[in-house]
Parts: sequence; C-alpha cells; structure tokens
Amino acid sequence: MAHDSEDINQKINQILEEQKSYLGERQYRTKDGRLVDVEVRASLIHYQDKHVLSIISRDITERKIAESQLRDSEAKYRLISENANDLIGIVNQRYEIEFINDETLQRMSGYSKEELIGTNALEFVHPDDHRKVLNALVMGFEKGEGRVEARVLHKDGHVIWLELRGRTFRDVDGELKGIVISRDITERKQAELELRESEEKYRLICENANDLISVISDKFEFEYINERMIREIMGYTKEEVIGQLSLNFAHPDDVEQELEYLRQGSLTGGGQVEARLRRKDGKYVWFDIKGRTFRDKEGNLKGLMIARDMTERRESELKLKESEEKYRLISENANDLIEIMNQNFEYEFVNEDAHKRIMGHGKEDLIGKSALDFLHPDDLGKTMKTFEDGVNIGEGSAELRYRHKDGHYLWLELRGKTFIDKFGETKGIIISRNITERKKTAEELKRSEKKYRDLLQNLSDVVVEMSVDGTFMYVSPQIRTMLGYNEYEIIGKSGLDFIHPDDVPHVIEKLREALKTQQRLYVEYRVKQKNGHYVHVALNGGLVKEAGKLKYVGVVRDITQRKDLEKLQDEFYQEISQELNTPLMTIKNITEILMKSSNLDDLQVKNLRKILKNEDRIEQLINEMFSYSRLKLGLTQLQKDYFYASDIIKEIREEFHDLIATKNLSIETNFEPDDKLPFDKSQISKVIRNLFDNAVKYSFPNGIIFIKSVIKDNTWTFSIRDRGIGISQEEYSKLFMRYPEFVETDKLSVTGIGIGLAICKKILEAYGGRIWGTSDGINKGATFSFEINLNAI
Repeated sequence: MAHDSEDINQKINQILEEQKSYLGERQYRTKDGRLVDVEVRASLIHYQDKHVLSIISRDITERKIAESQLRDSEAKYRLISENANDLIGIVNQRYEIEFINDETLQRMSGYSKEELIGTNALEFVHPDDHRKVLNALVMGFEKGEGRVEARVLHKDGHVIWLELRGRTFRDVDGELKGIVISRDITERKQAELELRESEEKYRLICENANDLISVISDKFEFEYINERMIREIMGYTKEEVIGQLSLNFAHPDDVEQELEYLRQGSLTGGGQVEARLRRKDGKYVWFDIKGRTFRDKEGNLKGLMIARDMTERRESELKLKESEEKYRLISENANDLIEIMNQNFEYEFVNEDAHKRIMGHGKEDLIGKSALDFLHPDDLGKTMKTFEDGVNIGEGSAELRYRHKDGHYLWLELRGKTFIDKFGETKGIIISRNITERKKTAEELKRSEKKYRDLLQNLSDVVVEMSVDGTFMYVSPQIRTMLGYNEYEIIGKSGLDFIHPDDVPHVIEKLREALKTQQRLYVEYRVKQKNGHYVHVALNGGLVKEAGKLKYVGVVRDITQRKDLEKLQDEFYQEISQELNTPLMTIKNITEILMKSSNLDDLQVKNLRKILKNEDRIEQLINEMFSYSRLKLGLTQLQKDYFYASDIIKEIREEFHDLIATKNLSIETNFEPDDKLPFDKSQISKVIRNLFDNAVKYSFPNGIIFIKSVIKDNTWTFSIRDRGIGISQEEYSKLFMRYPEFVETDKLSVTGIGIGLAICKKILEAYGGRIWGTSDGINKGATFSFEINLNAI
C-alpha cells in the first residue's frame, strides 16, 4: 500500500482526463511494515484499440539512501573544509586553482577565495622555491601523489612556509585534478632554524670548552667526546675513545667508585664524583665529573658527562692541607699569642701553650670571654677605638697591657686582620707578642739617648749619619769647629762633595766594601774646610738598620796632626834606615870574619851565630821600614816585568822550606790559568811573600795552606787561605795599618812591627788594585786576597 495512495489516485485520474504521462516518486509500506522508495512512471497507451493505463514502478530505496548520505557527506566536508586549520585546494593540470577553502585561506595568506580562483598556483610561490614546487606538481600528476615544503608569499609580502601534500583524482567529467592540503609550518621551520643554530652554538661551545664533555650509552661506552679537549688534556684522538668503555680509563683505585657513581646516576638522573683518568702517556689526571641522564629521540637512556681538570686544585688542596697542618703546628708551637675573636671581642680560638706560657691562662680561662676583661683599665678607651677601627678598615695594630693570671700586667704588641668565616660572619685574627722587655729597653734607651746627647755636646769629634749613597742625614754641631760649616749646610748633601778629588775613589771603595761585607768601616781621607783648606780626617763607623733601611753611622776625627807626624816619621824612617845600614853591615862583616877564626870555642861560635841571626832580622826590619817609607813618600818606581805566578810561589816555597817542614804544613796551589803577568816582579813578590809569611806563621802545626791565582775578564785575583788563628772583629779595623803585632795562643807566639800588610797595601794601590782579608773568627783561619785590573797597567 502506498504511503500516499490518495495523492496517487488523483494523479492517475488527471492522466486519464488529460491524456498525459506522469513521473514521480512515492513511498510504499511493505508487508513487514518497512517504507521503501519507489519511482512511478504512468502513461496512456493504445493497446488493441483501447486506451490502457501503463504504470511502471522501480524500487529506488538504495539510491535515495545514497543521495541522502551524499548530501550529508557534502555538508560535512563543506564544514570541515571551511573550518579546517589546513589549506585545502584543487588544481587542474594547468596548475590553476579551482577550489580553495576561503576562511583558512584568508587567515593563512590574507587573500580571499575570489582573488585566487582561476589563478596559477605558482604565482604565489617564493621565487627561490618556484622550480622545486613546479617539479613537485609535475611528478605529483605523474605518480598520483606528492609532497613538498616551500615558501609562499603572504598578501602583505612576508614569507610563509607550507608543507604541501597532494593526490590526484578524476572529476565527474573524467578530468584529472589534484587536491592539495597545505599546512602552515612557519613556526616549525623557525624552530628548526633556531634548533640548527642552537646545535651549532652548542657544538662550538662543546668543541671550544675547557672542560671534557662526553656522552655515554647505557653500557657506559663513549658515543661522543669533544675532540680538542680529549687531545689537549688526555692526549687521545677522538677515534681512540669513541666506543670504548669509560671505566677503561679509570685509575685502578677509582674503578669501584666510578662504577657506583654510574649506577647511581642511572637511577637518580645525575651525580658528581672526583676521580682520576689515565692519559695516553700513562699519567693520571684528576677530574671533577658531573653528569645527568637523558633520553635520545629513540628513547634510549644516555649520560651527559662534563669533566673539569682539577689536578691543580687537588694539588692546591693537598698543599692547603699540608699548609693547615703546618700552620696548626706553628700555631701550637708559636712563641706569639694567636687568637680569633668575634665582633663582640670574645675569644673563639687561642693557641693554648703560648697563652699558658706567656699569660698563665688556659683555654678554659679565655674561650667565650671578652678580651676587654683582661685589659689594663688605662688602656680600655684606646683599645675600643683600635678594635672598632680595625673592624672598619680590616686591619690594625696596637701596644696594650694585658693582665697575667697572677695579676701583673704585660705589654703586648697586637697585629690583627679581619676575615669572613664560612658562615659569612666577620672575625678577627690577632697575633700578639710579648714586648714587656722591649718596653723596658725603650725606657732605658730614652735614658741612654739623653746621655748620648749630653756626650755629643762635649765631644770634639763629629758624629755623622749617612745614607748608603753617601748623603748626610745628620752631623753633630762640632762640624762647625772642624770644617767651619753650619750643620744645615751639610745635611742633605753628598759627603763626596767635600772630599779631595784624589781621595774620592778610595772612599767609595771603602763604603761599598763595608756595605757588601756588613763589617765596620774605617777610612782616612782629606776633606775641604769652608775656607778652602784641606784637613786629614778618619771616619770610623759601621752600618745600622733603622726603620728597615741601612745607613752609615760613624765618628769623624781630625787626624791632620797625626798625618803630619807620620810624614815626619816616614822621612825619619827613611833617613835612619840609611844611617843604620852602614854600622849594621860593619857589625855583620866583623862577625863573619870572627866566625872564620880557628881558635873559637863552642860557646863563642854559638854567640856569634846569634849575633848574625839577629843582625839578619834587624836588616830585614830596616829594609821593610825603608821600603814602606819610600812607598808612602812616592819614591818607589815600578818596573814592568813578565813572570808567572807559579814561579814566585816556587821561589817562596823554597825560601820557607824549613819552616814549612818544621810545622808539617801542606801547600795546595791552583792556577787558572798560569799566564804571564806584566808587573814589577820584585814588588809583587814582596806582596805574596808577606801574605805567605803570615799564613805560615799563623797556621797551626799540621795545617793546610791554599793558594789560588785566577786571571779572568782582564783581572788578576790572588788569594792565600790558611786554617790558623783567624782574625777577630777588633783586628779588622787595624788590618793593613802599621802597628806593632803580638800574637800569643796556647799553640803559637808571634811578634813583629806589623808593617808587612801595610807595605802590601801600598804596592797594590800603586797599581790601582785592592787587598782585603776575611775570617770566620778566632781559630777559624783567614783568607787574604788582592786583585789588579790588567787594563790599568
């Protein structure tokens, strides 16, 4: 039965009346109650001379269902297309756009659908990507599908990156078309660019880092290592490390520790360890290793390791540990008091032994107590100011009185510095020294200085102070009497400005010698008075350190009268030496004649021999006096001979053979080299003979005498060293001066007039040379040396 049978009957009656045909669709209900769609065709036909109604019905239910589904699908896909985030378009084989979803188009490119339909898609492609897109279209139509990433131009001119995917299809007319779905990947492309830049940056960082950077697998094998550092620090190439087990490079003693570190790191995601790794040359390097785990893009667990060379730090830590131990020992055994205080001036640390020894207090008496509680009441105000200034400035010093445990007070010199402890609190370390004795000495010094000032006022000599370069720092008022200058005309000027030009080199030499040897200074020279006259003076003094600086302090005495007397004496010596020679030779000749008599008894012969021996001694002394006087008066003419130092030593050894044998002395010589010397052999022989004579005389039996001659840099240096009685400090000032000598010890006794070294000095000064003596003290031997510049000949 038709669902709308009444309507159908009307249509049939209309056909019969109007003799027309009918085409329509009707629904019929089936026997089982279902509705089916039927297409009905009705018309009048002539059959056997009659008008017959022909009705043809066809079930179109399935077609109707398909049409309904198609309408639903088109609506759905229209909604999808218009609301999709991707751009959906259809192009023909001429690459003309036939369809494009409008809303997405406007949002993505700024264009409307009307602006693009019918245009060539390639017009909107970036010029640099035009060929790539064209090739993709060609291949897509050939293969039926394709994909490409390209840049297209937004309506406002900026560039958009699109990922285009397409497939071909044929439309209802059988024409081949392409549907293209385009996704905006601009942000992804920017991210990829930034990622590439980031990767490049981090690659540069890794390759140029000063740390060792590596990636290891979950099997602890190296997968990456920054090549420069593995080569510079460890000596390996990258290829020698990649794929190797990281533990293969560990120090045997560190393997267990490193393995545990790797295991724990895998579980916790990171960690830190200090360990040693083996270099290619076999040596080990300490590293501070920090690591974190991560997963790669395949999800595999990896470890990123950053290792910093801490060898120097470990060595520093070891040194620091040793230093701390050393300073702990120093602190515990120091003679000074060492204390640490907080900002309330409370003791937090004291070196107990020193405090007990000096102050009588133990730790329990001091820790937690205020230092102010132990101060002398009169020093409290000054101390508070000193402590506060010290905290503000960071350091300070003071001299204060502290109470001993038994109640009396000691003077302490305090020096302190502030520091920040590990908790960020300001503390002060104080080192105190007991200066009680120094304070007493200072008081005594004040009294002594008063006596000294009183003494200066009554001295006839001039007291001077000079810097090491010879500048006057102080002269006593007696300078007015001696030279006629006011002291303020002298202070600040060089002492050399007042010395006779001929004496300046000698004075400079003496000043330098005193500065070098740190021994007492004695020098005689001429100095100009204010009226232009020169007077002879003697400077006797030494070096003194004051406020950390050296200076000369000495007494200058006018020796003009003594020099005049010495000149008269030298002239007298020359004359008397000549006068004495004649009667002395007469005595010697008569004695020698008497010795030849045949009727002398033994006693007479013995006495005559004594006369001859003493005559020889007197003759030697007269000759020395004569030589010295001629040298001082400038009457000696030096000759120029050529000789070897070894020849002089050989002659002198033969001369002293008996005395050397008697004392059983050994002689060791060294000539570097033994070249010819262009001096007056007679005068140089006198110098060496005198030095050798002294060395033999003052050597203990069974001793050794060392002789050395060196020619170097056009300078001849000669020295004789013995292991005899030595030279005392008092005797240094008298060396090379003419004075009677008398030496007596439990081992030897020597007498003489002390003129030998004075003669040596005069001979060497005639050549522009110098002579000096050194000794470590009594019974420790002595060394006498001289030098002459060969260029001065």
